[in-house]
Amino acid sequence: MDKISTLEIILDRQLTWVGRADTRISLILPLATAMLGVLAALAPEPCKWNILPAILASISAILILLAIIFSAL
Repeated sequence: MDKISTLEIILDRQLTWVGRADTRISLILPLATAMLGVLAALAPEPCKWNILPAILASISAILILLAIIFSAL
């Protein structure tokens, strides 16, 4: 293979990778937003919180927010 055809193959792979990533973001962002909404809707009143559910809900919310932030970037 000559150098031009090799570079064309590499460019084609990079362009298809970017296209695939763009289509996945259109699925991840609404799904993460919906999960954050469900987490907020199912959260009990503040006086009914225990330490374990609070920790688990906090970790979940942080991870979902990070997914939204990284999708935006």
